[in-house]
Amino acid sequence: MKLSNALLFISASYAATVASAKRTSAESRLAQAAQERKLQTQDIQKNACFSDEDFTVYFKGKCDFDSLVNRMNLKVEENDLCINSGKEEVMLLVGEAHPDREPYARMKVDQMCQKAMDDGMTLPSKSVPWEKVANKGANFDKQYYDGNTFWNEEFETNYDAIIPGVPSNRLSRDAERVGDLYETVAERLSFQWPDIDNFEQCELRAAMCCWVSDRQANDNNGNCATPYDSRCLNADPADNTEICGVDMERSGTSSIFTDDGFSFYPGNAEGATHCHGFAWGQDLTEPDYRYAANNLFYVSMYDHMYQRGYVRNVPGAPMCGCLEKMPVVTRSDCTEIEALEIWKFEWDADAGTEQFGAFTASLDRSEIEFNACRGAGRNNDLESFYERLYREGRASLEDRQMVKRTLVGNDRCEVGREQMMYLRGREEVFPATPFDTTGNTFYTITTSAANLSNSAYNNGVLYVTSGGDVKLAQASEAYLPRAKWYFTKTDNNGQDLGEALITIRPTQGSINDNIDHLASNYHGHVEMHSADGLSGREKWYLQKVPDSEDEYYIKISGGTSAGDVFLSVNSDRNIDLDPRDDQDGRTRWTITEVVV
Repeated sequence: MKLSNALLFISASYAATVASAKRTSAESRLAQAAQERKLQTQDIQKNACFSDEDFTVYFKGKCDFDSLVNRMNLKVEENDLCINSGKEEVMLLVGEAHPDREPYARMKVDQMCQKAMDDGMTLPSKSVPWEKVANKGANFDKQYYDGNTFWNEEFETNYDAIIPGVPSNRLSRDAERVGDLYETVAERLSFQWPDIDNFEQCELRAAMCCWVSDRQANDNNGNCATPYDSRCLNADPADNTEICGVDMERSGTSSIFTDDGFSFYPGNAEGATHCHGFAWGQDLTEPDYRYAANNLFYVSMYDHMYQRGYVRNVPGAPMCGCLEKMPVVTRSDCTEIEALEIWKFEWDADAGTEQFGAFTASLDRSEIEFNACRGAGRNNDLESFYERLYREGRASLEDRQMVKRTLVGNDRCEVGREQMMYLRGREEVFPATPFDTTGNTFYTITTSAANLSNSAYNNGVLYVTSGGDVKLAQASEAYLPRAKWYFTKTDNNGQDLGEALITIRPTQGSINDNIDHLASNYHGHVEMHSADGLSGREKWYLQKVPDSEDEYYIKISGGTSAGDVFLSVNSDRNIDLDPRDDQDGRTRWTITEVVV
């Protein structure tokens, strides 16, 4: 062997030995430091009044350092020889002595509480796995929340009875397990959140169900009635909302036949629908988060399906899901969780390593209540409840605004639909106006309303007074010059807006001061303006009423505050804008050419 190689070998071996020694030395120092901390902790704990004996304390409310301290204050009062306060006793028992170390003591108690909460949500003895709720398998759970399965699709019938004289498909029997779970465990054990696409993530920390059918009679909810075979075939739930539209892309896998597209429901075209939801805050230690699955069970299975018989989904959307996956609606009812929790802290004087004591925390029991939400300004209203979460600092401003994309507010469906289109990079386009837009042809504009307070104005005509007030005149006054209108194509400061957008103007020369453009103010009151501005409040669309031969909606193009877009007549024959078609004829108009 060459000397240089030998020296190299010796040098490498020596370096490895030194490195190993350093590692051993470092590990030894860490072990020594850990042992010293254990001894220090043991010495600190010995200064606690109750460290040398086992004991257990219970308290209700929130599991945290302050609640434990309050309970230990009572414990300390039991010992006349103890000079520690409740806080000092807790800090000593968790191994912290100096007041500056209080944040570390709080952290240790928080860790105990978090473990107790986690155990309460996962341990078999303290929680109910979701697959055990219906107990029919994962596919059944998924299909149920999409609006399928026999729970949704069947109704009680005397046909095909298995036992003569006993109806089949009785909900209270088919879903008996739901009632049993509510009576036994739903108000005392945590349910585990379901692993179903419908409820994956829930970015807004809110969920909602919307039902369109009622399958159970004699429960004072919906209009299903007996005999079932003749009076419950197409029964409706109690109507508490309007379905504005469904974005099938955001519905995800629940849109079985298509994963893209929209469906809109103008007026009350969707029929009776009932929506109900719940939400929880950002603090994952709060009961509204930890018992969210209990709330889901209560809302979706017990209170509405088992108790009321509400079933089936809005087409293209899940029956229940995270709020951001559900149809755009005007509002939803709401249930919130209120829980009384009893926490148990056990001190075992010999439980810790090196024979010093240790605290363990656990959830001893829960008493869960399901109550109508108390919201900001309105109760039993999901959007209002979310507003309360925001005001209490439990939800962000961004989340609150996102919630309003699904819960758009009463009479604001038109705004909701426009927002749906905008978010997908689309816009609503109407066909070209099917009437002359050169200004050379005059028309009468007749309301379809036939139930006005003064019946003489039923099916009256749009009319302008000499002062520029827009009113309804009697049909017999259609010959008046100010009851005749013409249409002109309009633009936006020179920008072409297509063939659909028009101005609506009365016969030339018939209005004082040249106030000759049908318009609206910002608040939706119809009036006359002197020119076509850029606000959109002098521009109109004509949209054919579905399934009508000659009726049209006359819709303003924009610029109003509350989303009121339909030209409408109220019961006192005043002309205003309305946010929707109530199917009473007041937002529907017949346009007839005036024959000279």
